[in-house]
Amino acid sequence: MILIKELEDRGFVKTGTGLRYDSISIPLSGGRLKSTRADASSRLAFGLCKKYGIDLPKGATPKDAWAALNEKTGKTPQDFYSSSGEKGADKIRFGNIGTKKYVKALEAAKKSQPPKDAWRVTGMSEKELKEWHPGAKLHVSDGGSTIAVDKSGDIVAVCVGKGDGKKGFIAGKTLLAHAVKNGGTKLDSYEGNHKFYVKCGFEPVSWCKWDPQYEDLAKQQGWDPKRDKKESIIFYRYVGPGKVKNTSLKNFCKQTPAAKDYDAAYELRDKALGK
Repeated sequence: MILIKELEDRGFVKTGTGLRYDSISIPLSGGRLKSTRADASSRLAFGLCKKYGIDLPKGATPKDAWAALNEKTGKTPQDFYSSSGEKGADKIRFGNIGTKKYVKALEAAKKSQPPKDAWRVTGMSEKELKEWHPGAKLHVSDGGSTIAVDKSGDIVAVCVGKGDGKKGFIAGKTLLAHAVKNGGTKLDSYEGNHKFYVKCGFEPVSWCKWDPQYEDLAKQQGWDPKRDKKESIIFYRYVGPGKVKNTSLKNFCKQTPAAKDYDAAYELRDKALGK
């Protein structure tokens, strides 16, 4: 039997009926994978063909699918299905879209989220994205989820799209896992997302309080003073799931003095990263 963890390490996420990665689905039975390695290999081959835009003839076999993938990518089944994860299914190309389409996808993903959560995701224009995060790898999943990693390792614009909701293929933790494997080392976010990022292996390093001078910008992102609190911004570095030493935001803020502003908190976090 295939180990569930082996597939999760490659980017698959559990759903109510099995494991999924974008267009690839492997069923579970009684909490265990009911597919044999050969079954999973077949599903992976056909799923990857779809991902790479390879049209297979009617009645094509898994062997045909692997041959088509080899012709298209030059890779063998072992390259795609390595247990090391280095060349596994989660290595499907990250950074798959241009700035214009990415900005539209981010806007759509934000609109698909409840307003009380969506405001914490910073939407950007094409100009802002290029100025704030030059050379960033921009990624949009099949379900419309967005994430980007800039040249400094900053992970930004993490937003689960409509097609990837609770019943979709991609979860926020999967987006972050892909970002980390593609150079992501740090991020910052409003305190309302703290528990989520800690569970994903991001450790708080510095923070700053809500700054009134940026209140109008927050309103542009959807913040509502009648509905939402004035949240602090927390700056994180990636250490890995289960390795965060101080998971309590309350304790962290008590033990760590607030930086004077956003830029100061940013610099403190980067200094801790040796940058």
